Amino acid sequence: MMKSRILLAGGLMVVLAGCTGPNTVARNVETAATINNLAGAPGAGWVGLAASAVDVISRVGKPKVGKTSDRLTALVAKTPSIFWDMNGQYRWGEYAVWREDGETKRIKIDQIPQEKLNYKAAWAQAVGLIPQGIFSKDNPEVQKRNLDAWEKGELVVAEYIGLNGVKIVAISKNNEPFELMLPEEWAEKSKAIK
Repeated sequence: MMKSRILLAGGLMVVLAGCTGPNTVARNVETAATINNLAGAPGAGWVGLAASAVDVISRVGKPKVGKTSDRLTALVAKTPSIFWDMNGQYRWGEYAVWREDGETKRIKIDQIPQEKLNYKAAWAQAVGLIPQGIFSKDNPEVQKRNLDAWEKGELVVAEYIGLNGVKIVAISKNNEPFELMLPEEWAEKSKAIK
């Protein structure tokens, strides 16, 4: 049976296809490793990492997004949807819409503080990339380290960058759903984990 997966890695869209069977994933990873060795191919390293993510997820399980901290929730609530294209360009929905006290509320994007939009962009990236096994959008070394940690059930600490350099942190230990939080919250929580 033919199966395919589409992954977003860096600015690349990677389509992995093949027949299901015991050695299919291994062949996909082997093929991607060969591609990695091609000198001068921009983004070739990401292709291998995307194949590795497919392999790890097929064996360990798909990463899930869990709780968002209250402080981060306050920053991303009542903001419009953000839509990213394959080139990393984005566009916002025109309004933020929510229900409150049985009424539908709406606010135009130009009335929302930029800080909230910055954090919403980082949050949206995390929510979209975590289930794909992408634990670092911009750094292949961090992606590989986090993917290895996910495979072993160890602590995964992933950063996602929104607009204007704003960051959020996503953490998972023992392959539990990722918790999303602000970097300062992680700095405090990490003291208790170590």
